[in-house]
Amino acid sequence: MHGTKDRRLYEEAAARWTLAARAESEGVQCGLCRPEVSQGGYSWGWARLPCARPAWGEPQPGRWCTVEPDAHYTCCNWPWLPPRLRDTVLEALRGAARHALQCGALKAEVTRRLHAHPEPACVRPACEPLDGPPGGVGLHRMLVELARRGDVQYEADLSVPLQRRRVVLAVARLLAPD
Repeated sequence: MHGTKDRRLYEEAAARWTLAARAESEGVQCGLCRPEVSQGGYSWGWARLPCARPAWGEPQPGRWCTVEPDAHYTCCNWPWLPPRLRDTVLEALRGAARHALQCGALKAEVTRRLHAHPEPACVRPACEPLDGPPGGVGLHRMLVELARRGDVQYEADLSVPLQRRRVVLAVARLLAPD
């Protein structure tokens, strides 16, 4: 509820704010906000909200009250891929032998292609160029999201080291590139 500066605005936003779409359809991941137990790497350990006002004659608590976020919120993460990153991953797989690569080789090829044609990843003035795909868990999550969208087939077997897992271009993307 970014921008709610007083209790009235907070209550109005809370009354009107609803999610109409099913969260599962977006691949949303939700969990606790505390960093030691969060599912998505969040680190929101405290927050300040406008204080509830007692009757005028009683002691007033102040304008802002510190609260524990987990008592009021669930932290969620929607997997989102910059379109240029998704397109570059699919281009790298289209150009690979048998349209398949191991994760380590895919990461290197995508990085090479992005460096060959540098351009900003977004239009905000402070944006930095997209210089490569994420590494480690970020790479795994990106590939899981691409598989969920039907772009790739991803061998997500956790017993296989990430760098050696196989990624294959989905047949639908091979026959009808978008």
